Amino acid sequence: MEDDHTGSERQDARLDLIARYLSDEIAPMIFLDAVDDLLQAPARVVGLAVRGWLVSQLRGAPGVAISDYLYHAVKKLHLLGELELVPAPELAAFLRGVFPEILKLCPDQERAALVQNLEHIGSSETSLASRVEVLHRPAGGSGASGGGAPPGVGVGGGRPTAQGQAVGAVAGQPVYAPAAGAGAGPVAGGAAQAGTALPVSVVQGLGRLNLLLDRIENMPATGGSRAPDAELLAGVATEMAAVSSDGIELDGRLRRLQELGGSQIGSSVLRLLGRSLPDWAPPSGEIQQLGAVRAMQKIINLAQESEETQRRFSELVAAAVEQFNEGALGRAVTMLDLAQRMIDDEEVDATIIKAVVGQVYPNLDHLQLRAMADSEEKHQLLRRVMAFFPQLGPEELLLELEVEPKRDRRRTLISLLTVHGTTARTTVFAALRDGISGVRQFPWHFERNLLYLLRSIPRSDSEPLDAEIDVLVHFSDPAGPLAVVREALTALSQISHDRVDTTLAARMSELEDALTGSRELPHTQEELRGLLDSIVVALARTPTAAARRAVVSHGLNRSGALGDTLGRLARLGLQDLSPEPQLVERLLGAVRAELPTKVFGLTVTTSRRAHAIDRLIQALAGTDTPAVRQLLTDIASRFAGQPFAEPAARTLAQLGTAVQEEERPTASLSGDLKLFGLPNLLQNLSDSQVSGVLTLFDQDGAVSASMVIDRGALRDARAGALLGDTAVFQLLERPGTGRFVFVNRTDFPPRDTEESMTDSVTAILLEGMRRYDELARATTVVPDHARYRPTGRKPSSIEEEGDPELVRSVWLQAAEGCTPVECEHTLAVDSFRVRRLYEQWLAEEALTPSEESAPD
Repeated sequence: MEDDHTGSERQDARLDLIARYLSDEIAPMIFLDAVDDLLQAPARVVGLAVRGWLVSQLRGAPGVAISDYLYHAVKKLHLLGELELVPAPELAAFLRGVFPEILKLCPDQERAALVQNLEHIGSSETSLASRVEVLHRPAGGSGASGGGAPPGVGVGGGRPTAQGQAVGAVAGQPVYAPAAGAGAGPVAGGAAQAGTALPVSVVQGLGRLNLLLDRIENMPATGGSRAPDAELLAGVATEMAAVSSDGIELDGRLRRLQELGGSQIGSSVLRLLGRSLPDWAPPSGEIQQLGAVRAMQKIINLAQESEETQRRFSELVAAAVEQFNEGALGRAVTMLDLAQRMIDDEEVDATIIKAVVGQVYPNLDHLQLRAMADSEEKHQLLRRVMAFFPQLGPEELLLELEVEPKRDRRRTLISLLTVHGTTARTTVFAALRDGISGVRQFPWHFERNLLYLLRSIPRSDSEPLDAEIDVLVHFSDPAGPLAVVREALTALSQISHDRVDTTLAARMSELEDALTGSRELPHTQEELRGLLDSIVVALARTPTAAARRAVVSHGLNRSGALGDTLGRLARLGLQDLSPEPQLVERLLGAVRAELPTKVFGLTVTTSRRAHAIDRLIQALAGTDTPAVRQLLTDIASRFAGQPFAEPAARTLAQLGTAVQEEERPTASLSGDLKLFGLPNLLQNLSDSQVSGVLTLFDQDGAVSASMVIDRGALRDARAGALLGDTAVFQLLERPGTGRFVFVNRTDFPPRDTEESMTDSVTAILLEGMRRYDELARATTVVPDHARYRPTGRKPSSIEEEGDPELVRSVWLQAAEGCTPVECEHTLAVDSFRVRRLYEQWLAEEALTPSEESAPD
């Protein structure tokens, strides 16, 4: 039995031999040696060979329809019987099996005529000049177009384009003819548009693939071989996948790619494509806007065996992990999003998923994971990575945290749980309630970590606040473990609620009782005072009457066992107490009570009194009332030279001078633009329905662009000289690597232009990302610094380009030898519109590379 490799080589040989015979490169008598093998070949393999040959003929003689080529192919096979090289019955059986495969390649509108002509295949023939020596045609001309060129192929015998225009070609220089075994892929544009049965996008892909291979072919040899870079090879791989319709075609093309790339590719095309992705991630629902993503998905889906599917899917996930470990978070996210989409769409056998993830997960660099978790601006993307691995889910991380003995590892687990945000918070809250109810028993250090997570992760509006306060009240009981009590009190202090004020005041009273000996608690005096400090500080920040009264009552309690109560009272200086006149009067009375008296004409004071006066003055520092001013004036004048006179004078001078400054907008969001990715950033701002100005900065800190967002919709944009939609497209096509700042505001500056702008962020993102991908793919064909010269052929435009003046301007610059980048910099349009024109003219051979082309 022949092994897989031998079988593949044999099939490659079949395909190559058939194509050469159809092209008149092999005479029938020579082909006779392979006839037995041909007759045993599956009809599908013969169909692939005809398809490959057909693509190579698209630049053949003018006026030839695709159905004529197909008739010629069948006629050539039929000729074996006419020459009595094959017994008629065997040949008839063979052709009956091949006919359906041939008809699949024929345009719908030409198919009926082709069938009719094939019925009389032995009765008539004519010949026309073409790339084959003799093109056999049915009498009466083409099956569909009466002998004219099929729509979209053009009279010049050139390649078809999406617009159905003729693309110039040089005789004898074929459209990409795949290596043996590769098949050919689609042969022309969409049936409705270009008179053939295959999509326009595939025709464009074939044309682009041909240009890429031409570029590799024309590379200067180094050390006897050409060395295309990884970016160029990734472009070739993307187009190969795009034009392949089945696994046989794709595998043949990928083998050719391996020959071209060698060590650049290694053992995995998927890794090559992964490295070509941008290091920012599109919104998860838009990853397939990227051609490399579509290529990776197709490479996996077209695997011919389930084992190969598993191997390729595993390579995809492994490549994502490698990118993550190298710090390329955006690329890792995009690939894992693709893997998850394929799982959700059941494109991968569910039985292999657990094994693949389990095999790859141990390779994830946990030091890198911890570093990214510690960077808050990376959380949004990191969540998408963690969501792929069950081992990094909230429940699994909590289970590990509960039993983890190492402190450093516990800190890592806590950081990872924080990344999960609301999802982890819900899980944490449920665990705390289970602990209170007795459903589960947790060690005290785990309860402390749960409480820390509860207060560290922002609460969503939908979470029940009363239920959370109930949990925190339970754990704030000072009879509990000290670390647990401290975390609970800290969490309570972050909540603004009447119940919290009441609870903190009650806990303060319990601690006072314990310190004065009327209650026993399992903590030292120092530990109790530490808890008391925390509670009073929290209450002093709370602008409620109950909280202020509690702080004043505690502060004026002069029991030495409580520690420095006046020092805690001084925290009230950050508040304006004037709405509480009785509270202010109580503090003023306390100051007067501490003021020294004169003995025998001398002012006598003690350090204790001076300290008390100083703290009481600090407590009044934020309260500007006539009574406070009068007392401070009196102290500063009557007690000049005393240690407390200077603080009184200083506080008096500051009263009333803290005039409310004009409110200035503050940054509500900022970060690394490369990390966030502009598509993600705009989508998040749109989903949040915010209003404000997004400013982008380059690496030197200079403003590079700005956008106005009004309740989630784009209102205005500027990037250099570009305005409106064009500015946004350019920013999406050429992503920046600086920083961004979004400032909430509604007083927008005047618009730069009155031209209408696409206000839908989703719509402009979809178009912008399409342009990004098309620009990236065009750049592999037309490098930034390449120079070209005109060939004399008339350049054509592009159907969707509605600005003839732009087309003219770009052509003039291109014809003068300007590089694409130079041209882009001089025109007020986004790069995509310029680059696609260069690519179009190169494809139709209106331009050709200049010998003075700058190195790329």
